[in-house]
Amino acid sequence: MRRAACMGWSFAVLFAATPAWAAEGGGSEIVVRLVNFAVVVGVLVWVFTRVFSLRAFFARRCNAIEDDLAASGRELQRAKERLAAIQERIRHRQEEVAALVATGDHDGEAEARQILTASREQAARVAQQVAVAVAQAERRLAQEVRRAVVERACTAAEGLIAQSIGESDQERLVEEVLS
Repeated sequence: MRRAACMGWSFAVLFAATPAWAAEGGGSEIVVRLVNFAVVVGVLVWVFTRVFSLRAFFARRCNAIEDDLAASGRELQRAKERLAAIQERIRHRQEEVAALVATGDHDGEAEARQILTASREQAARVAQQVAVAVAQAERRLAQEVRRAVVERACTAAEGLIAQSIGESDQERLVEEVLS
């Protein structure tokens, strides 16, 4: 407000002094140009300070920039928090994977031991069954060999008896049996 009052007084003094300079006859053209320049400068200053309000424009712009910076800072903070949460989840996932691998290794070893034990037990059962089957086969073969030997011995004995016994021996044996 003070500036406008000062400017107004300056213009008033200039306008008042212009006719006096013009009457002297010297530099009236320069004075008119100076007055015109002062009027243009005054109008421009008034337009830019009152109408366009450069201070208000720059203040609004400064506030908008500060708001944008604050919003960017909040977004940056949220992004950092999300990154930390993601990194934490990744770390937990890595721990879970390591635990699963360790559990899998332990379970695999236990299952391998069970399979090995079961295989050994089954091998022992199969060996026992084979031993029983071999023993049975040996007994059958021994019986067949004995039967064959007995049959041959009987056949050989019959042949020897038939050769050594004559007709007279046969009649005597028949009478002994019948009596």
